[in-house]
Amino acid sequence: MPPPGDLTDCLAALSDNELEVSRLLQYRFARGEELEGHTFGNLFITTLTEVEGDFAQAIRALNRLLNLSGAVYPVTGRPVTLLVTKADGTVIRGESRTRECAGPARSVALEPDAPEASPEVVEALRRADLVVLGPGSLFTSTLPPILVPAVREALESSTAQIVYVCNIMTEAGETDAFDAYAHVDALARHLGRLPDLVVLNSTPVNEERLEAYRAEGASVVGPSLERLREVGVEALRLPLLGAGPVAQHDSERLAAWLVELARSRAVTRKAGLRP
Repeated sequence: MPPPGDLTDCLAALSDNELEVSRLLQYRFARGEELEGHTFGNLFITTLTEVEGDFAQAIRALNRLLNLSGAVYPVTGRPVTLLVTKADGTVIRGESRTRECAGPARSVALEPDAPEASPEVVEALRRADLVVLGPGSLFTSTLPPILVPAVREALESSTAQIVYVCNIMTEAGETDAFDAYAHVDALARHLGRLPDLVVLNSTPVNEERLEAYRAEGASVVGPSLERLREVGVEALRLPLLGAGPVAQHDSERLAAWLVELARSRAVTRKAGLRP
């Protein structure tokens, strides 16, 4: 079955009782020969998969059981392996090994290369007013879902506005020295089209955090606004840096802005006006 870790995070985030559900799903057993080291969420999904007989069906059941504000679906219910090709041509198998090999990535592929898409995902993309890609690891989180053929086709033909939320910092072993244009270029090469809007953080990262990132070979993603304009991509800079020791987005501020964008997009389409 596909690894369930990211799904448990998403399920918890959409629960009306986020803190309680998150604490339960992420609880890691500290005793028991068979249980030690495993999280309750992973065991719960594994059990549901055996009961339902199918991973995708197990996630459908979880959506009902947790009474979510929305829904969480995997792009495919089949296990796949990531094949990441580095800039020097080295091919890495598996997400966990990608950043162990120095140097930026050039492309990513799936094995098998044409897994069946979850029908709920394709339908959601067809009906969407707004599709948000990122933030997240470019080659190992953001790009893999769009490589599923039916998902890529739905995005290519979608009338929804596609928004790419660019990472604040580069990732060593994945996007070394990438600016915003390099992120968008990689997205376009894999998706077959450019995003309609790129969201960039405008808040400066303080020196203390910069020093910590420099120690691991990461740096601030440059905005490269002129290059984005040259290829016809609208770029919007917003103050989105969150608090804390890492340079990540303020999730509440980003979510609030995206919700307003989605609402305005829905109103525009309902009125029959040009987006």
